[in-house]
Amino acid sequence: MSYDIHFIKTPVLTAAEVEDLLESDLDESDGHFISWESMQEITQKLRETGVLFELFESPEKEYLELNFESFQLGMFRNELALSVPFWEVNESGETGRQLQKVISTLIRCGFTAYDPQLEELITNEFELGTLFHEVRTATQHHATDTSWQPDLKYICLALAIVIIVITAWNLLT
Repeated sequence: MSYDIHFIKTPVLTAAEVEDLLESDLDESDGHFISWESMQEITQKLRETGVLFELFESPEKEYLELNFESFQLGMFRNELALSVPFWEVNESGETGRQLQKVISTLIRCGFTAYDPQLEELITNEFELGTLFHEVRTATQHHATDTSWQPDLKYICLALAIVIIVITAWNLLT
């Protein structure tokens, strides 16, 4: 599981427009289209911030993947997609600083951030760290909450009934 943020090219959007845009195929005449050259320029600007990443270029020059130590930025023709796994390391100060550099760079490059978990635009570039921490905490609580697990005695009882029914069926046939 991860916390995902989409970045769309243009400062004027509503959340509903972002959802429609993410589901559409864009051509070069669309104002939201992200060209290969733009992807390379953004990559260079990110390098200039000092954040370290490995770069993967698609052979067709349709998308780029920037793999950071513990998160990823995918660049596509209709969006830039930031994916931050719910790993403990991603709550560290260093990862937070790297994320902040990436997010600030993308916003300065004219992209609008959209949080699909909340279905809202992110208007403050410093909100991500707080949102990530809150969602990760809730996810961890849910994953460790055992109150929903069925009682073992009921599972054993159900299994015993199934065995008795199968045995009785075999004896009668």
